[in-house]
Amino acid sequence: MEARHLKTFRVLADTLSFTKTSLILDYVQSNVTAQIQALERELGVRLFNRLGKQVSLTDAGERLLPYANQIVQLLDEARHAVSAHQAPQGQVRIGAPESVCSYRLPSMLQALRQQHPLVKPVFCPGPVSELIQRVRRGELDVAFILDAPVQVDDLTACVLTQEPINLICSPDHPLAQSATLDVATLTKTPLLATETGCTYRTLFEQTVAEMGISIAETLEYRSVEAIKQCVMAGMGFAVLPHMAIRREVDQGLLVVLPWELPPAILALQLIWRRDKWLPDAVQACIAVTKGQVWG
Repeated sequence: MEARHLKTFRVLADTLSFTKTSLILDYVQSNVTAQIQALERELGVRLFNRLGKQVSLTDAGERLLPYANQIVQLLDEARHAVSAHQAPQGQVRIGAPESVCSYRLPSMLQALRQQHPLVKPVFCPGPVSELIQRVRRGELDVAFILDAPVQVDDLTACVLTQEPINLICSPDHPLAQSATLDVATLTKTPLLATETGCTYRTLFEQTVAEMGISIAETLEYRSVEAIKQCVMAGMGFAVLPHMAIRREVDQGLLVVLPWELPPAILALQLIWRRDKWLPDAVQACIAVTKGQVWG
C-alpha cells in the first residue's frame, strides 16, 4: 500500500471531487484516478461511489479513512523526526464556516503565505457542528468556529475575538423606521437565514422562542452574500455576524436594528485535537493565527 495513494485517497475523501483533488495535489486528474483505482485493486474493494460527477465514500472507504489519517500522520511524524531543522512545509486541512472563510481568514492566509510559503492550506467549509466532529475524527487539522467558547477535554480551543451578532434590514424597510425593535412588524417579516445548524441562526431562534416570539416565515440561503443582497432589496431581515455586514453598514446600505433581546455575542475560535501530534505546518498555521489582530 503506497503512501502517496493513501494521501490522494484522504484528499479525495475530503473534497469528494477528482478535479479539486488534482488541483490540491498538483496532479493531472488521470493520475488521481489511476492512484485510487490502484488502491482499490490492492484492497479488492470499491472505495468511492461514482455516479456522473457525484462522488461519495463507500462503506469500505469510510472504514479505511481513519486508518489512512493515522498512517499519513505517522509518516509526517517520521519526516519531522529526521528533518526537524527544515522550514515548515506541507498541507494544513482547515475547516471554517462560509462567513469566517470570506470575512476573517484572507488576512491570516496572506500572513501565513508570507511567513511560511511552503505551507499549503486546504479549505473544507461546513457548519460548526460538522467541523467539530471532523476535527475529532482527524479529518481536519484545525477549524475556525463561531460558537460559545468550547470547553471539552479532547479539543484545544483558542478564542481569537468576540463576534457580535446583528439583526439587519435595508434602510427603507419599516423595521428601520423605529428607534426600538418593532416586534409586531418583526414577526410578520420574513427571516432570510443561513441553513439550519448555523450557530448564529440557532442563537436567534432559541432567544425569540424563549420570549414567545414567532417569526412568520423563514427563507433559507446557502450564501451570506445572497442574504445581504436580498435584505438590501427589502425582502426581509437577517441575523448575521458583524464581520459580514461591516462594509455595507458603513456605506449605509444596511442598518443594524436595536437588539433589546439578551446580548448576542459568539466567540471566533481556532480548535484542534488535544491529543494529536501537530506537524510543523499545522504548528505554523496556529502560530500565525494567534499572532493576528482579530478585533
